[in-house]
Amino acid sequence: MPPRIVYNWVPMTEKIKTFMRSGAAVPAGLFLGFLLLYGLTLDKAYVFDSLLYALSIRQPLFDGPVTSLLSWNHFLWFPALRSVYAGLEALGFSPDAYRFIQWWNAVVGAALAVLLFRFLARYIHARLALTLACLAGVSHLVWLRATSGDPYLTGTLLSVAACYFVTVRPSWRGLPLFWLAAPLAVLAAYFHFGNIILVPAAALAAVPGRGPEGRREGAVILALSAFLLLPYVLFYELWTPAGFREWLVWGSGQVNGFLPGLSASGQFDLRFLANLPTGFATLARSAVAFQAGGPLVTGLAALAAVSLLGWAVFDRSRAAFDREAAAPALIFFMAITGFFFVWIPGNIFYWASPLVFLVLSAGLLFKDRLRSPPPPRARIFIPVFGAVFALVNFRGAILPALRGLEHKAAVEFCRDLGRATPAGSVILISGVSDGFLKVGIPYFARRRMFPLDLVIVQFHGTGQDPLAALKFRLDGYLDRGVPVYMLDDVLRNKDAYEGWGVVRERLDAFLGGYRLEAAALAGAGENPAALYRLLPARPH
Repeated sequence: MPPRIVYNWVPMTEKIKTFMRSGAAVPAGLFLGFLLLYGLTLDKAYVFDSLLYALSIRQPLFDGPVTSLLSWNHFLWFPALRSVYAGLEALGFSPDAYRFIQWWNAVVGAALAVLLFRFLARYIHARLALTLACLAGVSHLVWLRATSGDPYLTGTLLSVAACYFVTVRPSWRGLPLFWLAAPLAVLAAYFHFGNIILVPAAALAAVPGRGPEGRREGAVILALSAFLLLPYVLFYELWTPAGFREWLVWGSGQVNGFLPGLSASGQFDLRFLANLPTGFATLARSAVAFQAGGPLVTGLAALAAVSLLGWAVFDRSRAAFDREAAAPALIFFMAITGFFFVWIPGNIFYWASPLVFLVLSAGLLFKDRLRSPPPPRARIFIPVFGAVFALVNFRGAILPALRGLEHKAAVEFCRDLGRATPAGSVILISGVSDGFLKVGIPYFARRRMFPLDLVIVQFHGTGQDPLAALKFRLDGYLDRGVPVYMLDDVLRNKDAYEGWGVVRERLDAFLGGYRLEAAALAGAGENPAALYRLLPARPH
């Protein structure tokens, strides 16, 4: 009879108890808890831009022009995520690109909650720091960004880290680390260029309450940031008038239809004071997922935000204003919020950073009131309030995104296209009846796609015939034996291009060069669509 092995669990139990008593237990639990929450609520919304990002991540690292890798508004986001994705593929994993971005954001969101907790816990009671970090983590926009496929939350994490280093000023073996605010702020801008406003904010945040030393540190941060921004300046030739003008067309949003002759500021609305109510309402909606609008809600949101900040600044019961602790977060908040007050102030998409810095600023401004543990009644109220707050945001924003009903039929239709057409085939679509197909077909069907509207727009004003150019491309595929298909929305939208000079008769003549052979496609949901195979009018 083999000897009985008795395992002594006491050392393991003691290690667990030691860990639970250590300062790492709460951050570790917070990270794992939010990672689990975000992982269980990853969305299936498949919004247009997110699928574009996923398509880019799925490409080989150096496939296509360099400008598609080093994007003007997400300069390092694509290289960073493409590199990690390529590394996973090299290790034998083949993750779905959209899911990969979502898990990246989930990790970033969980790390953001931990950073907020560690930041606030240096100045206020740990329970209250944990409360504020959790409320930020289940807020409407942070939760939505942490479960989506867009590139914005990483910049938020990096900007909060920059604020941490310029506020806390940690050191390593006697070496001050305040200067790390510079690379972190620049990285935040490189991940989303709207965060460029935080580069001077980081330099300015080093000054309050520090006298000449603070001014020197601010100058160091500013100089180091300028040096780290040189690759961007050189790549886009921003020192030349032509390079700067070209960049401005993109950077101001003129490329989205705001022609310089009509709006030189593009999507910037420079009426700052007029935008205040809209901006504060957007800030409120970034915290809580409510759909109500109108002047009343906008005004109440603005009044609440101004009252909160006013109370924090003028509360006479507090000790003297601690400029070193509270001013940096407030400077970051005012900089990023002021920027979005003039950049599409009603678009909630970008407002995760203003919301996070509002939470951080409020915690630091009220730090004298929040140093003591919450009273017994509050210990009951806080979890109940947090649960209701999370439930409201889950039902109002997370659950609809999780269900993904808006694009569900279109996603299934694109998958049907992939099953109905051979690999490597080409599909012609109108591009006007369902814009989602422009990203859905290449992503879900994995087929090359030509949207007729974009082809026409691309050649408009060049003097070239867009239909002749398209025919040349399609005939080239047919000559090489590549199957070419067409959705029937091209037939249904023949009058959609008259504004671009392409009338129905020209489209009829273009299609007259091919034979249409019906292909088997059941369609999806309530939007079945006919699929045709394009064959030469005369066999080659």
